[in-house]
Amino acid sequence: MGALITLLYTLLRARAISQATQAQQKLTGLFAKLEASHLQLKQYSNRVAHLAATEERNRLARDIHDSLGHHLAAINIQLEKANAYRQRDPDRACEAIHHAQHTVQDALKDVRESVSSLRQEGDPFCFADSLNGLIARMHHSKLHITLEQTGDDSNYSRLKLMTLYRVVQEGLTNVHKHAQASEVAIALHFTPQTAHLHLTDNGVGFNIATWKQSSQKQTTQGLVGLQERVSLVGGTLCVQSSPAGTTLTSTLPQSQPTATTTAITRAPFTEELS
Repeated sequence: MGALITLLYTLLRARAISQATQAQQKLTGLFAKLEASHLQLKQYSNRVAHLAATEERNRLARDIHDSLGHHLAAINIQLEKANAYRQRDPDRACEAIHHAQHTVQDALKDVRESVSSLRQEGDPFCFADSLNGLIARMHHSKLHITLEQTGDDSNYSRLKLMTLYRVVQEGLTNVHKHAQASEVAIALHFTPQTAHLHLTDNGVGFNIATWKQSSQKQTTQGLVGLQERVSLVGGTLCVQSSPAGTTLTSTLPQSQPTATTTAITRAPFTEELS
C-alpha cells in the first residue's frame, strides 16, 4: 500500500510539474507575442504620426496657396496696373494702389482667421458671407460675376462649405490671371444629398497638356490642391476648356462616403491632372 501511495504521489507530482512547465512555456510565448504586438503598435503609431504630419503639411500648403496665394496674385496685378498708369493716368494708378491696400487688409484678415482656426478660436465660417465678400473683392478686376445659389446648405459641414469656397476662390483667381474673360457665372445647387458647383467663364480657354509644360506650370499646383481638397471630402472635380471658355465643376456629397474618389472628365482641351 505504501509503495502504491508513493507511486501515485510521484505520478501526480510529475503531472503537476509538466503542467507548470507547459504553463510557463505558454506564458513565455504570450509575453513574446505581447512584446511583438507592442513593437508593431509602436511602429504603427510612428507611421500614423508621420502620415498625420504629412497631411498637416499638405493642408497648410493648400491653405497658403488658396488664401494668401489668391491675395498676393490680386495685389501683384493691382501694383502692375498702378505702375502702368502712374505717368499717363495718375487717378487710375491711385485707384489701383487703393485696391491693393484693401487686398492687403483682406489677406491679413485671412491670416488671422487661419490662426484662429488652428487654435479653435474665432467666429464660425459663414459660407454665404465669405462667398459674397470674395466676389465683392473681385470688382476691381472688371469681371462681371454672377452668382446663382439654390437649395439649403445648412446641413453641410464647415469643411465641405470651405472646400466649395476654395474651389470658387481658385477658379476666380485663375480666370482673373489667365482667361482674358469678361464674364464669370457661378452656379451652386444644394440638395439634401449633393452639392453641385459650376464656374464658367467666356475666356480664351487653354490646353491643359501644353499649359502644364509652360511658364504657367506653377498655377496647376492650385488645381492639384483643389483635387486634394475635394477628394478628402469624397467629391469630384472636373475641368473642361475650349476656345469659347472654361468650366470648373465640382460635386460634393452631403455625407462622407466610405470610399472617396476624384474624377477628372475628358473633354476638348481637357486632360487628367496628375
